[in-house]
Amino acid sequence: SDDHNRYKPFTKHKLTPVVEMTVPPKASLMCGKHKKNELRLFCSSCQVLVCDDCTIKYHKNHDYDVLEQTADDQRAALREQADQLELQAITPLREGIENIKQELESLSSSRDVAEKNIQESFDALTSHV
Repeated sequence: SDDHNRYKPFTKHKLTPVVEMTVPPKASLMCGKHKKNELRLFCSSCQVLVCDDCTIKYHKNHDYDVLEQTADDQRAALREQADQLELQAITPLREGIENIKQELESLSSSRDVAEKNIQESFDALTSHV
């Protein structure tokens, strides 16, 4: 999260870990076509939330799952993708950043030694003049 907030466009973002994400409150899960019906199902065929009446009229013979199960499945899939991202991208990037930091320290140390040698050589030359 510190890395995310380091970049100006993201400073006002609020990060929420996937494991803390929840289904929105039930009030927002009412059917737009059947106003009194709760959206309880997920139509896998159309990739939309549906109510019981929608399954009869608009989504006949489609594949459905209970919303909670679909949400759980999606959370699990997101966790797996996040883990894969960590392994495949984030960890190597962190290792690369650490290598760059070590190289910078080495270069800084080499610069300090070079500056010291130049100063000693300069002092030796000017002492003979």
